[in-house]
Amino acid sequence: RHGKVVPLMREWAAQRTHGKMFQPLPFGVELVLAPFKAREPRVTGDSTLGGVNMSHLAGVGEMERSPSSAVFAAALLAGGRHRRPRRFALLRLRSGRHIPALWSQRTLHKHLKEARLVHAILVREMHEAMLYELREHIENDPVH
Repeated sequence: RHGKVVPLMREWAAQRTHGKMFQPLPFGVELVLAPFKAREPRVTGDSTLGGVNMSHLAGVGEMERSPSSAVFAAALLAGGRHRRPRRFALLRLRSGRHIPALWSQRTLHKHLKEARLVHAILVREMHEAMLYELREHIENDPVH
């Protein structure tokens, strides 16, 4: 109904969040991808964003930015510069895994809030559609 074309999904989300950049991708109720900065760019114009499924997200933590940190080292690819704050956000998944996000907690929370909003709208639309179908079924049921 909203299409599965990524630019259309971004446009649909932007209309609801009033955001301009880094929109969540609403594939469906069970799959809303919230954007996060996953790595440093290797070359100019290199994409650095990742997406986390909101239904798999358990929480957000914070981690000290340290070159000796295994999580931090995995997040930074060759040539990464240390321009960002000394602390960065850590996505905690329901599986127990952690994913580093090279954004601050404040920036990450802003994007997660937008993704939660988009998810809530999808859930509401799904419930409204189910109620409509139930009403139609009851009204057209010859037993009643």
